[in-house]
Amino acid sequence: MLTKKEKLTKFRKRIENFAISPGKNIRTPVLIGGEQRSGTNFLINVLNRCKRTECYLENDEEAFNDYVLKDVDTVKRLVDKSHAKLVVFKPICDSQNFGMLLSTFPNAKAIWTYRHYNDVINSSLRNFTEHRKYLHYMLHEPAKAGWRLENVTPEDLEKVRYFYDKGIDDASSRGLIWHLRNSLFFQQNLDKNPNVMMTKYENLVSKPVEYFERVYRFLGLGNDPKASAIAFSSSLGKNTPPSLDEEIIDLCEDTLSKLNQYYSLQKL
Repeated sequence: MLTKKEKLTKFRKRIENFAISPGKNIRTPVLIGGEQRSGTNFLINVLNRCKRTECYLENDEEAFNDYVLKDVDTVKRLVDKSHAKLVVFKPICDSQNFGMLLSTFPNAKAIWTYRHYNDVINSSLRNFTEHRKYLHYMLHEPAKAGWRLENVTPEDLEKVRYFYDKGIDDASSRGLIWHLRNSLFFQQNLDKNPNVMMTKYENLVSKPVEYFERVYRFLGLGNDPKASAIAFSSSLGKNTPPSLDEEIIDLCEDTLSKLNQYYSLQKL
């Protein structure tokens, strides 16, 4: 559920967008995804400070049910009724469905944000308590696994089984989840979709003016350095790297290398 402050911001922005564009214009849905604790909150909060956007946070009951995006018809209705240029959603628990969502909304754009696995794992261990248990759910209680089991390949499920039986701890379990969730970017062929942009959290917070200018250009927004003024880089590498299973480190390093390679080759 939205906080009082978030509700007021949403109401104010709707009034501003209506004042700018009372008629119906072309509206572009924007999806923000990736793995949890990778900077998606930060990204949508910056976009929420920009003009001509209407943003649906994952705790917004208009668009989400228990952090999962509602049905396509609901999303279409929210986009159609908006007076903003960009209607932004943060369906991070639906990152495995981005390929389907992008095909459903032909003019949609998506931003996939990633962050070094060490910082993601440390942040996840501070904020959540069930990591190895998620692997148990995926293997033995699929109803409880929910979205975590959607579009998981048989090969990846075998990885889960192997490492679960090996007895990895919470930190390594989170590392495995980081690998699985970010692998979805390539498994859905998002790297071949011109309407998808990849952003790197470390760059967004260390050089926000430079790297958010790329985001604004991709989305067709005017450059707004003030919107990204909330960026701070003190969260980068501030904690000791977690102790991880060596095989998990190899998986994460391989995935990180693929993400970095694609990110460096993007033409924006």
